[in-house]
Amino acid sequence: MQTENLNKRFEGVTDSVLDLIGNTPLLALDRLWTGPGRLLAKCEFLNPTHSLKDRSALYMIQKAKELGYVKDGQGFIEFTSGNQGTGLAMVANVLKHPFTAIMSKGNSDQRKIMMKGLGAELLLVDQVNGKPGSVTSEDKAAMRAFGLDYAAKNPDKYLCNQFENELNVLSHYETTGPEIYKQTNGKIDAFCMTVGTAGCFMGVSKYLKEKNPNIKAFCVEPEGCQPIKGLEITKPLHLLQGSGYGAVPFHFKHEYLDEALAVSEEDVLEIKKKLGKEEGLFLGYTAAANVAASLNLLKSGKLGDNPTVVTILCDTAMIANQIDQQERETMAEGGTNSEEYRKFINNPSRNMDDTGFFSIQVITKALKVWNLDLIVYNSKHEIALDANLDPTDEVLSKITVEQKIKPQLIGKEQKNKNISKLASTEEDSLNLAIQQSLLQSNEDSDRHLKTAISLSMQEACTSNIAKTSSINSLENLTEEQLLEKAIKMSMEQ
Repeated sequence: MQTENLNKRFEGVTDSVLDLIGNTPLLALDRLWTGPGRLLAKCEFLNPTHSLKDRSALYMIQKAKELGYVKDGQGFIEFTSGNQGTGLAMVANVLKHPFTAIMSKGNSDQRKIMMKGLGAELLLVDQVNGKPGSVTSEDKAAMRAFGLDYAAKNPDKYLCNQFENELNVLSHYETTGPEIYKQTNGKIDAFCMTVGTAGCFMGVSKYLKEKNPNIKAFCVEPEGCQPIKGLEITKPLHLLQGSGYGAVPFHFKHEYLDEALAVSEEDVLEIKKKLGKEEGLFLGYTAAANVAASLNLLKSGKLGDNPTVVTILCDTAMIANQIDQQERETMAEGGTNSEEYRKFINNPSRNMDDTGFFSIQVITKALKVWNLDLIVYNSKHEIALDANLDPTDEVLSKITVEQKIKPQLIGKEQKNKNISKLASTEEDSLNLAIQQSLLQSNEDSDRHLKTAISLSMQEACTSNIAKTSSINSLENLTEEQLLEKAIKMSMEQ
């Protein structure tokens, strides 16, 4: 082969991206956990499409070809939450096979975009009872039913079916498990990770327990969605895409489980931040959940003295919805809950006034709840006033929104004709403007308000409109005091 001859001249040259799958490093998270014991993390986000699913993608396609199930050029099908689809799209593309991915509309837009970029055909299935970013067991069942029907109508294409294909488990039994055992020299006390299809958890746990029955295996489920634990599901919607579907996976066998652990969204958000700030790792929610649960396990003392726990850093945050993530995390700092956040973020149109602009009450509430800052200007702006504001009240109630808010980017038509009617007639009014930009995304994102807000405080300005001492006293307020006062007064309107 020509590439083989060429590579003899260049030591260290890799033939294809497929050779980069697996053999990921095992990283000690010594900044997050200083002991007793040690927390080690398998860096699966270093696979070519940034997730551990590259392993099962390569294994399933190669084995299907080796066993004669698939001929050269024949197509593959898979129903996926995203990571398995991107892995299969990559492998299929390199090996010259067409690939069709079937996804719930609730899975992230970024994963859909990535799959398309890797050459996949993408078919989206309506959600049953989930919301964007949260896929329920019913959504998964609808996706599966659609996929099986599509496969039946296209018998020339091979259905990978990660949820029921034993090759999924074998890929980790033959690669991930042996790598972990070798990298730790067999000195491992526990393995801990979330469960989606259960392919990785079962493959690794089975291998490790066969090598040493004393090694413990702990699976991780989202708090309130713990079918493996046998608990009633009280919170089917959660942060963890690709896991915690609300049903015991087909591959799961309790004989390889020692205990099912739960992890809260609060812990996930906190650890995700700490991974970035203390370990320099910008990881996804599922990876953060694995680390959070492993830390709780180490703190529990269940494993005796000086235990070594291994977990999986299964995904990166770089291909997820980063604006959405940042808002969720800032929201958590502000003390609200994720359900309140979703009500705001998933229904942008109801938060707009009849001009197509976001009402000042909504904006200031968001600023307060999500711990953001205002930019204060003393310049004049063409502004949109909310109809519910009473300009005769305190001048600070006339906080206004700069025209840079563009709701038409999320499917709401901007009505410029009404702007002039609503523009401020008070030339010297106090203008606290919010500089805001919206991420433009695809047609499905009308249910997402994706905003990036510039966080800085410039100068406080005063007004000649009101002669009251309360306005004149603004000159003596610090920026923080002015911000607090402005938000408080606007929220009272």
